[in-house]
Amino acid sequence: MKQWKQILCAAALIAGTGLFAENYTSDGFSAEISKNGMLMNLKYKGQLLCNQIQINGGYHLPKDAKKYDARFFQGWDYTGQAVCKREGTTMTATTESKLGNTVLKDAADYKVEMTLTPKKITVKSSVKLNVPLLTNYTLFQSILSMPPALFGRGVKCVTDKGQERFEVLPETFNKAFQLKGRSIALSTGKGTFILSAAKEECIDFMDSRMWGGKDFSFYITPPAKWTEKDVEYPAGTTYQWEFSLSFEPEA
Repeated sequence: MKQWKQILCAAALIAGTGLFAENYTSDGFSAEISKNGMLMNLKYKGQLLCNQIQINGGYHLPKDAKKYDARFFQGWDYTGQAVCKREGTTMTATTESKLGNTVLKDAADYKVEMTLTPKKITVKSSVKLNVPLLTNYTLFQSILSMPPALFGRGVKCVTDKGQERFEVLPETFNKAFQLKGRSIALSTGKGTFILSAAKEECIDFMDSRMWGGKDFSFYITPPAKWTEKDVEYPAGTTYQWEFSLSFEPEA
């Protein structure tokens, strides 16, 4: 678990050393786009809403395989593939590159397309396997790393069955607290930050304080089915998912 925290912190530090492709500013949303296509320091009218957004993945090793870190992070891709274009108050940032780790250097091709406007941000992601991988659930997802200042705020979660659930993000770690649904609306004190899945995607909550961290994250995963035993997904398998971010200021 400490490795997870170190990786996310390292990505933030790397992005903070001047490796930005573009800055987006408007009278609503503002953000920085790193050279490897991560969205960093997302704000609305100056209020920090999200530290960073990136793709990550993980798979299971065969039982007889030598152990190693079988994960992928967009933050590990330093090839500088983000291409940003502007048209008026709209900016698109497209990144096409590869996911790998110390053993599988070219495990998957990925593409992330982000469209930023003053009131809405849309993120479309796709990943294609170049090698077969094992898992019993999800292989890839998007991580939204959220600032700890939002702990203690009210949240509305809409489940995949359309039911509404109202909660408060716990100010101290609560192992039993969970959120899972198709949309999350989080009060910020200045308005409501809304994370919405496009279709069949799932949004999950994770509290890093369970391993000594200080913040929390939302995970957006494409449709997946849990299986009791690992399934091998062949090279060529493609995953696609989409979500959007919006903000409703207080009246």
